[in-house]
Amino acid sequence: MYNCGLDTSGQVSHIIVAVLYIFTKDIYYLNLLAVTRTTFDKRKFGKLATDKPFSGMGLASFLLQMVQLQALFRNWSLSYSFQVNMDSKAAMRYEIRGFHQSNNDPSSLPGSLFGCNNESINDNINQSFVDFVTTAELMADNY
Repeated sequence: MYNCGLDTSGQVSHIIVAVLYIFTKDIYYLNLLAVTRTTFDKRKFGKLATDKPFSGMGLASFLLQMVQLQALFRNWSLSYSFQVNMDSKAAMRYEIRGFHQSNNDPSSLPGSLFGCNNESINDNINQSFVDFVTTAELMADNY
């Protein structure tokens, strides 16, 4: 799910905020939640722009609420798991907003989400894809 902004010509769109997630009846898993680092500047977006950064406007919170509403309307669980790079600035923001860090091991995922993770490892195109990165994989990629 994402939100785009059009430039002053109305021809070019810019992705401003995006969320990548998967649902099961038991939980929804957020793999990515990002807001662009650019500003809502008048030169690019027109005279009604505020010249302030998009981050801090509540756009990520809005998309998170949209994901929660999808679960609510399906009468599915509102529980979620959210994978975050703990070395990022975003991790601090999530902690301030009340998110709690848990074990970063796929076996700690709820059963239905763990099953999606196992299916995605098999690279079967007909299955759901979940990109769960363990701490060991993250460390190997960063060093």
